[in-house]
Parts: sequence; C-alpha cells; structure tokens
Amino acid sequence: MEHEELTHKIIGCVMQVHRALGNRFQEVIY
Repeated sequence: MEHEELTHKIIGCVMQVHRALGNRFQEVIY
C-alpha cells in the first residue's frame, strides 16, 4: 500500500469518527 493511499484511508476514518461524534469535543478527544 502506498503512503498516499494509506493516508487517504486514515483521513477517511477520522472524518467518519468526527461525523459520528460531532464537533462538541476538544481536539484531543479525536
């Protein structure tokens, strides 16, 4: 897996968590 592809997958996962939790938490929670 290339670094670019891995980075894309990680960012996608982070965005899913952010959408699920909302934006009411401090950055350290994410």
